[in-house]
Amino acid sequence: MRKITRHNFLKAAGTGALALGAIPLLGRFEPFADASPRRVYTSSNGVLRATLTLAPGQARIGDQIVGGMLLYNGLYPGPVLRARPGDRLQLTVRNGMNIPTNTHFHGLHVSPLPHSDYIFLNLKPGQTYTYDVQIPADHPGGLNWFHPHRHMYSDQSVYSGLAGLLVIEGGAAALPELQGVRRRVFALQSTGTKLVDGAVVLDPLVSSTAVTTTLNGHVMPTLHMRPGETQFWQFANASNQAYYRLAIPGHSFTVVEEDGSMRWVSEDTEHLLMPAGKRFGIVVTAPRTAQTLKLTTTGDYQGPYSDYRAADLATIVVAGDPVPSRTVPKELAPRTPIRADEIVKRRVITLSESYSDATGPLFYVNRMRFDHIMQHEIFKPVLGTAEEWVIRNAPSTKQGGARESHPFHIHVNDFQVVAQGIWDPKTNTQVTHEQVIPKGTMDTVNVRPDRYVVLRMRFTDFVGATGFHCHTLFHEDHGMMSRFDIIDSAGDTGAATRATPLLCDI
Repeated sequence: MRKITRHNFLKAAGTGALALGAIPLLGRFEPFADASPRRVYTSSNGVLRATLTLAPGQARIGDQIVGGMLLYNGLYPGPVLRARPGDRLQLTVRNGMNIPTNTHFHGLHVSPLPHSDYIFLNLKPGQTYTYDVQIPADHPGGLNWFHPHRHMYSDQSVYSGLAGLLVIEGGAAALPELQGVRRRVFALQSTGTKLVDGAVVLDPLVSSTAVTTTLNGHVMPTLHMRPGETQFWQFANASNQAYYRLAIPGHSFTVVEEDGSMRWVSEDTEHLLMPAGKRFGIVVTAPRTAQTLKLTTTGDYQGPYSDYRAADLATIVVAGDPVPSRTVPKELAPRTPIRADEIVKRRVITLSESYSDATGPLFYVNRMRFDHIMQHEIFKPVLGTAEEWVIRNAPSTKQGGARESHPFHIHVNDFQVVAQGIWDPKTNTQVTHEQVIPKGTMDTVNVRPDRYVVLRMRFTDFVGATGFHCHTLFHEDHGMMSRFDIIDSAGDTGAATRATPLLCDI
């Protein structure tokens, strides 16, 4: 019997599995809230075909036309891709910029080989590349996103506007209790601007205390709810480095999805911390009386360069005739924890940084910086096994490094956090250790200074070279990234990987 994993079940709140290949495109899908619509590409007959042209452009942000941006098909944010488990993404990507690029399908459990989620591609200016990504038939439903992942240009690309949402149908959206409710997806992005020769242009050096946060490119949109109405909202932090702590002051909401997959158990909370790259799906129920609320970020200090202040993100107007509310169950899906006796290897990953006037800021994984010339240490997990990784944040202040948080993100396979605590980098000893009971799986976790997290993951379905990194993209571009190769039981990663350098031209 095949072992149940995150990738081979689609449950509807314990009422029975939805047939694979029959996941519907759920109705009342509202990708851009109560604001102007953008382009949505939807799969048809099992294939989603689209062309994405990356080129310089401008966009309206609030009451300003902002230049100096990089956009997918001239849109900010980029178009929404909407597919089902089992579909193929056939995307033609055209590079109309003056910098190299590629495309990463953030959150998808798909092959990392060429023409799929291949992050080592070097698509030069003027070139075109065709992606043919096969989504597994048992892929979890949820919200993911896509963005360039060309090392040394990721930060510039995403900050300048290159990000789009990627919805896989099913998951929490298919819960019986949420059928017929209004569904919204949101791309959270932060931008800063400056005035140059009378024109408003993007400012990549603006302080984190002076950024403007947008939802789907809109500043302070109005969201409408009826008294008692329940809605399903999915958020993706599609920024290059911003942190958001989402809240509706005076109200709670229910978390049912994390990092593109339905949680095993739902959780009521009053706020959600979202580092760069993070996604959540929440169930929001309006109060029974007419009133006006705010969707806010309450702020989060991530270091001397990342002090994100509290800000209002949207106005929520509750008005009209009352409607019945919905409630989701506590137990959402079968729990599939990774047991200690499944672990075949344990690894330690230390994230650190340094600074000098001569080099500027530099960032490290296990004291090594990623580059395209050589990789000093390549982890090689074996397909079909499980590993335990300890991720540690060493501030390295003696080397001039700042005390900053790092959102650790991994490609292809997700993980379960099973422990966390404080450690002392000076003595390399644990100060505290706390067991964590996973509520589900994730692919991005925040690691604060002098802290560590312990995660476990199964390597299933795919071999090939891929990566993990800090999703503060400035940190990634300046070294805080590492390649790892998923190999089969014979030690092979496939001919395509064996012939692939760390930077591959088409």
